[in-house]
Amino acid sequence: MDEKILTKIIENCIIENDRKYLTCEKAFQIARELNVDASNIGRLCNRENIKIRSCQIGCF
Repeated sequence: MDEKILTKIIENCIIENDRKYLTCEKAFQIARELNVDASNIGRLCNRENIKIRSCQIGCF
């Protein structure tokens, strides 16, 4: 399941200056679409060095 989640994360990443970013809004959207906890999205982003930005409520 992690690979499916990671694929979705990477598809939604923004790439700037050779760094990958995912907005908080997209992180929560992916979690809802794949029916997983948002913390799983954060864990995978940390593992893959993908920064979460524009955080809405300070979760990431």
